Amino acid sequence: MSAPNDREPRGDGTAERVGHAVEQVGQVVEQAGYAVGQAVDDIGAYIRSQREGAQVSLRQLARSAGVSNPYLSQIERGLRKPSAEILQQIAKGLRISAEALYVKAGILDEKPRAPSPMPCSPIRISPSARSRCSWTSTSPSGGRTTA
Repeated sequence: MSAPNDREPRGDGTAERVGHAVEQVGQVVEQAGYAVGQAVDDIGAYIRSQREGAQVSLRQLARSAGVSNPYLSQIERGLRKPSAEILQQIAKGLRISAEALYVKAGILDEKPRAPSPMPCSPIRISPSARSRCSWTSTSPSGGRTTA
């Protein structure tokens, strides 16, 4: 006779479903780890390419960013993930946008490009479009006018 706390395996497939769910979670965690690792590699390679393009030595950039030579080297080789503050200092040393480094590091999402001007934009509006647009403004006398 079994104790009340002992559970016998169910024959309804619950164990298999749980096992499958655990396997799926493991795969998601593995993919996320890969993505983070890839972002670290990408940011390091990006920093190195920007540094080399600016013809700045690793030592010069480390000094201007306020980090040690070995730490900057580890960042460039993808062994370390720099904080947002360190990225800002590196960007300043490279004279590039900190936002660009944040996007490369996965800290910020890339901004969507600005949409094209609206057809009723007040800038360079064609006569045919002007007839479709209704612009309301306040006149100097305080009344409202429509163009």
